[in-house]
Amino acid sequence: MKKTALTSLFILLSFCSAFSQVDKNQLTSKIDNLVLGLVKYKNFSGTVLISKDGQAVYEKAFGYADFDKKIPNNLNTKFCIASISKVFTAAAVMKLQEQGKLDVNDKLVKYIPDFPEADKITIVELLEHRAGVKREMVDSINGWKKHYTTREIIDSIKKYPLDFEPGTKERYSNGGYGVLARVIEIASGKEYGQYLKEAIFRPLKMYNTLAYNSLSQQKNTAKGYDPAPFPAGIKETVFEDASQNIGAGSIYSTVPDLLKWDRALYDGSVLKQSTLDTMYKHGYGFGVYKRQGKNLVGHDGIINGYIGSMESFVNEHVCIIFLSNIRTGALNLLNNGLYELYFHGKTKIPDIISTDQYSQTATELRKFIGVYELFPGFSVIIKEDNGVLFLKGPGGYYTSLNCLAANRFFYRSLFAEIDFRATDGQLGIEWNDILSGKVYPAKKIN
Repeated sequence: MKKTALTSLFILLSFCSAFSQVDKNQLTSKIDNLVLGLVKYKNFSGTVLISKDGQAVYEKAFGYADFDKKIPNNLNTKFCIASISKVFTAAAVMKLQEQGKLDVNDKLVKYIPDFPEADKITIVELLEHRAGVKREMVDSINGWKKHYTTREIIDSIKKYPLDFEPGTKERYSNGGYGVLARVIEIASGKEYGQYLKEAIFRPLKMYNTLAYNSLSQQKNTAKGYDPAPFPAGIKETVFEDASQNIGAGSIYSTVPDLLKWDRALYDGSVLKQSTLDTMYKHGYGFGVYKRQGKNLVGHDGIINGYIGSMESFVNEHVCIIFLSNIRTGALNLLNNGLYELYFHGKTKIPDIISTDQYSQTATELRKFIGVYELFPGFSVIIKEDNGVLFLKGPGGYYTSLNCLAANRFFYRSLFAEIDFRATDGQLGIEWNDILSGKVYPAKKIN
């Protein structure tokens, strides 16, 4: 009897192990299919990792860290994580509070007395994007090549009045997190990147994570690329010195290192559980929301040449991370697709065709040139250059459109189809978001 029971148990365990392996193989095949469809048309190049209970169930690298030299990405390739950096800035602030070096209810005047209305702004309001600080830190694209100190960043931001009275609204602000980087330096007595290294990265053995100010001498770092006309399909991005996004988007990391951070969100190895609970509750550095009823904390990032996302499903102990060195609309597609494949085993993959399917002369394209207003205060500019249409949003730079039909184009940076239409004799556009299916009309204003 005892032997039979043990034999049955062995068979059951063997069956469960084999079943789990089949599921993992199926998951791997389905994720490969999703990602390789994006790689084919140079809409993704990077790394993907999915973990359960801190252990990777899928991890793979795709594409090239350097397309010209054909240097492939690997799991330890470093990418700019863009706004995912805000998670670490917020964690550094909370670590300083644990050390008694600041209080999140402190007024900004204690640290930067000459900042506009510093006596009204609290650190909490900066963490929660409720301080009214302008969105961007640097005035124009011409400033992207310059190296900045945090003092110079503050000088750039404080030239402008607050967008609103502190505490009365919530508006996403990179500038606010630039201010927090300076607060971290003043409270800790150390440079921003050095403090993060000592307080967070080294304790977690995140040896491939750091706040760069220059990429010129860093090894195994992916170059950033943006969409370009085919057959090339991509071009190296407009250079951006990481210092101009300090606090908000200046950190470079890898998917294995970000998994180490995910584990730290559960075990209290860097921050106390009470501190983490406060960060979760109020969304300090994180987005706190639900995906199909599942609670998650996370952040995504998009910046010149890079996109990325890190989402932690706190009840299921599942983490989904990807980093890419091509800035395209693959961000939202992968957020949805990887989630659905892991939790439901299937996903709807939209037909993303990136190559030109139609040809028009420069003369034919010039009729589309102009400024189009999608929302009050939010307009896009379309220009023609050498037989190709280019689009630029507020504060950004021009990226190409792929021609799909006589009046229809594909914007790879956000995976949107743009249809030019005339209403009552006036030209306008319909902006069709491929992933959500939403349509946004825009009128030509210039």
